[in-house]
Amino acid sequence: MKKILVSLYLMFCFGVAFGVGENIPTSMGYVDEGVSQKQPKIEATTTGANQVLTNTGVEGTYGKKDIYTTSATFDNQPKSLVDAQTVNAAVQNAINSEFQCYDNDCLLISVFSPTAQQTKNLLDDSFMDNSTYVAVTINGESYNDAKILPTENNKTYTLSTTIVYTGSYYYYIRAVKPDGTVFYPNGGHYMWVRQSGGSGSVNKQFTFTTQDNATYVVYFAAGKGNMALTNYQMEEGSAATPYVPYGNIYMPTAQ
Repeated sequence: MKKILVSLYLMFCFGVAFGVGENIPTSMGYVDEGVSQKQPKIEATTTGANQVLTNTGVEGTYGKKDIYTTSATFDNQPKSLVDAQTVNAAVQNAINSEFQCYDNDCLLISVFSPTAQQTKNLLDDSFMDNSTYVAVTINGESYNDAKILPTENNKTYTLSTTIVYTGSYYYYIRAVKPDGTVFYPNGGHYMWVRQSGGSGSVNKQFTFTTQDNATYVVYFAAGKGNMALTNYQMEEGSAATPYVPYGNIYMPTAQ
């Protein structure tokens, strides 16, 4: 009987000791329970790129994103995250490279360009000033009261204007090939002409396609003082669109 009591006593003591031991920080059960509540170990990166952790929306898992570096091309890292310092530097560089102040107070800014022209209109205001038409010689062909159009080969252009007239006028266009051969664009002898007197205004346009590396010239044959060209525009394409002045596009700055 004594043996039975002793055995029961020892079993009771052993069970209590084991139960208490589970709460000891150094016990395997305690450690396993604590570790099971943590997220998986973060792997070391092997790509050589700086990365950040991202939230995946799935409990216990994480994502990774590369951080953009200026030492590599954009094509190789289009989805990388960009830090604020890199963005700020790029924006400031774009502003300094693409825009310039138009006035002293920088209330208007314009876009940098290899040439002054930025709008669709290829003709500067001098084409509306009769006094700027002078004698020119092109490949041996001479014209009085003329101006050369800014054309490129194998392109279609449309000239449009409002002519205000006080009498007869003759306004021509000619094409001169490199060998001096002259031809009429679209086969027209005149471009814009009024052979009788009177006064008023009329809207005109003329479309032509350049060819044979020819130089295109417009000129007055007579009646230079009887007409004024207003809203004179030359643009690419076969249709005249609303007039815009030649020159840079200006934008207001935020104040």
